[in-house]
Amino acid sequence: SVEAEGATIWPTKPISVTFSQPMDQASTEAAFTLRQTGEKTAVSGDFAWDKGGRTLVFTPAAPLAYATAYTLSVEDSARAAIGEGTLQAYTLEFNTVPKLAVRSTTPAN
Repeated sequence: SVEAEGATIWPTKPISVTFSQPMDQASTEAAFTLRQTGEKTAVSGDFAWDKGGRTLVFTPAAPLAYATAYTLSVEDSARAAIGEGTLQAYTLEFNTVPKLAVRSTTPAN
């Protein structure tokens, strides 16, 4: 779950989006995209939903790249499960964590 703009997440974890009401799954999945920021190709993956239909969980087909900016978008074509209401388009930018690395040693090399 990405909580805030500019958040940093693990590249191997699923991403969840929670809506204020149950959503039409087909239109919401079609409206969802995840891309490396500045790229045109969307990240491929699988969708799952919670029992209530309010939380979409996206699992990328392969781990995301480390230390990389991503943009998550849900377009305004996503619809509520009851078929009414329109969603205001939503965009969020976040980063993945950097790879594990040794920063220093004592004594110095």
